[in-house]
Amino acid sequence: MARYGDVEVEYALARPEHFPWLQRFLLQHGPNEWNHLPEAGVADSFNKLESGHGAVMCAWRKQKHVGAPASAGNRDRQEEDCFGIGVYLFPDFCPEEWRPYAARAQKEASPTAAATGGGGAAGADEPPQPLRVAFLAEMCVHPQHSGHGIGSCIIEAIALHLTGTATAAAPQLLLMDRHEDNAASAGMMRKAGCTLLAVFSDPWKRPTGSRRTAVLQLRL
Repeated sequence: MARYGDVEVEYALARPEHFPWLQRFLLQHGPNEWNHLPEAGVADSFNKLESGHGAVMCAWRKQKHVGAPASAGNRDRQEEDCFGIGVYLFPDFCPEEWRPYAARAQKEASPTAAATGGGGAAGADEPPQPLRVAFLAEMCVHPQHSGHGIGSCIIEAIALHLTGTATAAAPQLLLMDRHEDNAASAGMMRKAGCTLLAVFSDPWKRPTGSRRTAVLQLRL
């Protein structure tokens, strides 16, 4: 639970019946000069959600419970009570193009892993197993509620959810990306504990500013 001003905010997963208007929410409030959101890409993310390949963490106004019956009127009220969303994909469905960055994160962390026995190594003479990686595919905070720490709290809530079950399949790393010049996203991710992993030229996706994408990591 969190608060800004007189508003209490709770962080909880969306239900499948919320996905259609959450997709509209993202397309309406997500695009800006730093954030390229093609409709096809957003549709692909939500198709993965429909297939059970990921989840959506939402910041909700406390007075509205996420599990309420989804009548037509209730759907409208839920949409108004949503302050922000984070769409993330589970480890088995992390896009292949991001896996090299997971390998890079593992390599950078290997001295610590060797010292602590972590990093997924099965034994001293065996190579470590690849990190299990979740991917933050989409992120959006409603403009009326930005600047109050909601985005960083969504990332923290996602991390808590991903690590909530202590199983062998639990992810060890959350990857995400942003425009290199997006100061607001940089602050949000830094506040949530994310660190910079790599930067690369990405002119098709980032047509403004430096035209580069920053890749960030959050160890779980």
